[in-house]
Amino acid sequence: MAYPPLRIGILNLMHDRAATRSRFEYVLQQANIAVQTEFFYPVSHYRQRAVPVSVQALAAPLSEIELAKLDGFIITGAPIEHLAFCQVDYWAELQTLIDQLVTHSLPQLYVWWG
Repeated sequence: MAYPPLRIGILNLMHDRAATRSRFEYVLQQANIAVQTEFFYPVSHYRQRAVPVSVQALAAPLSEIELAKLDGFIITGAPIEHLAFCQVDYWAELQTLIDQLVTHSLPQLYVWWG
């Protein structure tokens, strides 16, 4: 019996978005199950500037997320260890996302590179 693919949303906050996306896709393909990934970026991070074409090519705006269609969600870390929280321009958006993930009871995985 074939099952539909798992749909996993990924908020990719890493600076090397293309390489991070490739790594996640590779790892998820190794699991012997069908997985469909959807990558997102925080809209508020680009409030003061245009979203780079390279980002648009790799991910959709977080504002377009449809949580009801997802089976799980991954949030990557970001190299912000030297910033105060008030300098993280997408912090409120991230908090809203986490609240929505909890409300929808979506399994979550948080990945920070060390």
